[in-house]
Amino acid sequence: MAAARGSSGLVGVLQGSGPRGYHLDPVPGAVLQPPRPSRCDEDEFLALNQGTMTVMEYRDCFLQLARYAPAKVADDREKQEHFMEGLNDYLKYALLNLRFDDFNHLVDAALNTVRKHREKEVRKRKFAPAASDSNIHPRFQPPQQQQHWPPQQYQQRPQ
Repeated sequence: MAAARGSSGLVGVLQGSGPRGYHLDPVPGAVLQPPRPSRCDEDEFLALNQGTMTVMEYRDCFLQLARYAPAKVADDREKQEHFMEGLNDYLKYALLNLRFDDFNHLVDAALNTVRKHREKEVRKRKFAPAASDSNIHPRFQPPQQQQHWPPQQYQQRPQ
């Protein structure tokens, strides 16, 4: 038997059984040590943007990476501000002047805004004319009439 440290930071004892011949048994009294945040993870958090992610995917990624920059999300207001900075522009501008009680209310508002935006796009597509050859008409041009002045009925007759 030999002491080893597992991927989770737990100290254990290697024993000679298991599918690969060894498995990790925890040592009584051993303390789980979480992995230390690296500078790279904090930089990744600070550079995080929604991009092509959905709001829920962005939220999950944001919360995952926020663990590596606890000072940047120490209070709820800072957390909201940082989350807003990473949202896509149309969402950011739609939510910019609103205040939310907490981070979850901000996420809910972002989800509602996306839903309303999609509904608006569906309505636009529904009423937009289809682009087929049979529906293409030339612009209306009023017929050009020759104007004679004065009109014939008021012209003087020769005497």
